[in-house]
Amino acid sequence: MRANVYLRQYATKKGEKRYLLVVREFGRKDQTVSIGQVSRKVAEQRRQEVLREVMNNAFGYTSDVRISFSDFCDKFIDEFAKGNRYTSTVGKYEDNLRTAKRAFHNFMLDQITRQRVEQFLNSWHVKGRTKNIMLSILRLVFQKAVDWRYLARSPADGIRRWREDGQGSRALTVSELTNLLSVAKPWEKAIITVMVYSGLRSGEVSRLKFEHVDWENKQLRVFATKTGKSALSHFSRSWKKR
Repeated sequence: MRANVYLRQYATKKGEKRYLLVVREFGRKDQTVSIGQVSRKVAEQRRQEVLREVMNNAFGYTSDVRISFSDFCDKFIDEFAKGNRYTSTVGKYEDNLRTAKRAFHNFMLDQITRQRVEQFLNSWHVKGRTKNIMLSILRLVFQKAVDWRYLARSPADGIRRWREDGQGSRALTVSELTNLLSVAKPWEKAIITVMVYSGLRSGEVSRLKFEHVDWENKQLRVFATKTGKSALSHFSRSWKKR
């Protein structure tokens, strides 16, 4: 059998170095195996392992154990997401997968095809961005099923992303902001005011404490919700301690 396994390096949008394997067999479509953020040495070891599997006709086989889609989603959350993703991200996975589990509640994992995934997303009456978020999560779930040998290949492969509304978000006008603050409760007004004049996001505001405010230098110590790192943010107008 003419076959080989190639190691490829790529960088994420954040500049992180990651690796994947390209499995090339004569007469078959190339397959990729995501390795993730590991050292070059570990990636090369994995390449040699996969090459041995390919040469022994053991690559890509699936386990005899079958599992329902709902049960695998729970397994994905408990055995992968909770140990590899931030709590907020796990929450997003769980929220989206609840919808997917309702759509595929009668299906075993290996019964879900690309056509069924596309039918589910096409019939889901939400915006394109929401569909794309769901698609990204399903891709991760199915890829993990491939990695764990429950599936030979992911049914989400080849599904194109939906067109998203390009308008994006916009800032409130002075009139809109004035109207909002006029009806807000005192604690809501305080939060909105901090967000507007500091540029903080809701997750960053939720971590803000009084001791993080440097009134003399007009600075805030900001703690990012994803990385846990801190940074300084300057006030965009003069603030007075009340």
